[in-house]
Amino acid sequence: MSKLYIRILVIILLISFASQAQSFVSGYIIEKNSNEPISNVYVITENNEGTFSDLNGFFQLNLNEGKHQITFQHVAYKTTTKNIEIKANQRIELPVELITNKEELETIVLSAGKFKQRMEEISVSLDVFEGNYVENQHNFNVEKNIAQAPGIHIIDGQVNIRGGSGWSYGAGSRVLVLLDGLPVVNSTTGAVQWELIPAENIERIEIIKGASSVLFGSSALNGLINITSKKAEPKPRTVFSTYYGIYDEADRASLNWWTPAGIDLTQNGINFSHAQKNESISYNFGIQAHKSTGYQGYIDSTINIQDTLVEILSVGEERVRMYFNTNIESKLIPGLQYGLNSTYMRFDEADGFLYLSDSFGYTPFSEENFSTFKSAQTILTPSLTYSNSNRNTKHKLLGRYLQTNFNPDGSQVLNNYIALYSEYLFQKFYLNGTWTSGTNMNYYVGLSDFFDLDQKGINYSLFTQYDHTQGPLRFSIGTRYEQYNIRDKKEGQPVVRMGLNYELNEYNFFRASFGQGYRYPSMYELFFI
Repeated sequence: MSKLYIRILVIILLISFASQAQSFVSGYIIEKNSNEPISNVYVITENNEGTFSDLNGFFQLNLNEGKHQITFQHVAYKTTTKNIEIKANQRIELPVELITNKEELETIVLSAGKFKQRMEEISVSLDVFEGNYVENQHNFNVEKNIAQAPGIHIIDGQVNIRGGSGWSYGAGSRVLVLLDGLPVVNSTTGAVQWELIPAENIERIEIIKGASSVLFGSSALNGLINITSKKAEPKPRTVFSTYYGIYDEADRASLNWWTPAGIDLTQNGINFSHAQKNESISYNFGIQAHKSTGYQGYIDSTINIQDTLVEILSVGEERVRMYFNTNIESKLIPGLQYGLNSTYMRFDEADGFLYLSDSFGYTPFSEENFSTFKSAQTILTPSLTYSNSNRNTKHKLLGRYLQTNFNPDGSQVLNNYIALYSEYLFQKFYLNGTWTSGTNMNYYVGLSDFFDLDQKGINYSLFTQYDHTQGPLRFSIGTRYEQYNIRDKKEGQPVVRMGLNYELNEYNFFRASFGQGYRYPSMYELFFI
């Protein structure tokens, strides 16, 4: 009988402990003016027990019976503290509204560690352009905005950051360009595809100067440029703009090749975009049409090249680009988001490879050194994100399908390329640090008459980085291993990175950074050049 009493007593104690464990406070954290949910808010008690809000702004914190002081912290919002008293087996719903800290909001960056940080806290040199700056410049190509950053040089679409080296026309890049965290480079040549980036839908541009291959891989040898698209808000936003420009005549009459042909050199186009968020579904879409006769190419004209009449039917530059992005927040699984971004573009361009002389403008050296370039490109980018506020973790799965068809107007020359990209990212948030790890895979194939065989390649990588804060001292350390396989060519490369940031006072910081970078040759460089 005594054994039975002991068992009953143990069961009662277990039930009592379980009841105590069910005392918790929970709620949703929103921005005061817009009522938008705020994710990644630090929710900390006076005993340094804490959690983070998920993508919907929801948090849940288990507490013992008694009085507690709960603090809510975020780099973009003013810190808020609330005092509560909780009883055993009690559940408290605690709504929280945070006020934007405008001074800090302008310095938040995402690219340095793949999570939100204040620009003063990172250990590398970084520049930030906000979206309103891009809009005010009225540039239809985002590369013109980036070229205005200090220490940045862009020549024929190739980016070079001061302190780096290397440049190649039309093949490869020493600076990696990202759109929403994914590369925007040609799968075969490795060149940046600036035309695919919608300048009318940019939230911000972040430029990291220095080797960044640990988190971002090949081509981040000299640094990286991350372009973030605008997010839809509950208040609908529609933007329409148009532009028209005229090229003036050159001082030397011999350079004005278009005057005898009666051609006006102009550029014109339209931009349209719309964004809206309805409860758990957000979407934005837009279209751009652009045409420029420019100084490159001739339009329905006959020119004399070394006593030979050559008819050129082409345009300087003409493109149409459409995009549609959507994101859905799951109502069944808190913290789960999934979405799909899509882009389609047709692009026509005329250019010469070699020119006759500096006295005849853009007159091609011969017929063989002049070409019309036509392409059609399709991009599909699915994404899946899950944030667990109880475990302070975040999982993100990204994918990208990119198909490029050159000469899509019935040309007999086969020149098509396909790239499949996937990435898994895991993050664990601690009170004083963030651990980031992941893996990615990139598979690409070239079906071209310019190659003797169809070219296929695959590369995969593993990477990890830890960022820690201890008082005024912040440091980061990370490593990456990546291997490239193209036909019978295989090569792997490990790299490391370390960074240090020390806050001397409110306005002065000391920082130091060491990083390794690398760049594998593109398919075009391996088999064509």
